[in-house]
Amino acid sequence: MLAAHALVDGRDSPALRELAGLPRRSDEAEIRELYVQALHELDIPLPGEETAGRWLLVNLAFGLRKAS
Repeated sequence: MLAAHALVDGRDSPALRELAGLPRRSDEAEIRELYVQALHELDIPLPGEETAGRWLLVNLAFGLRKAS
């Protein structure tokens, strides 16, 4: 779903389009491979584990705030 939102926001790459079209229960290895490839195609550095964790927490907090 994040890939579809990225496309709507104006980001575009072949891997991102493929990622956006994957079924919800796709193979995790395939999802990760396409995710890494899409970041590379968009010249976005792959975040480290700590940075990714912080990003996830921030997004969860914003999601909880919107829900209340």
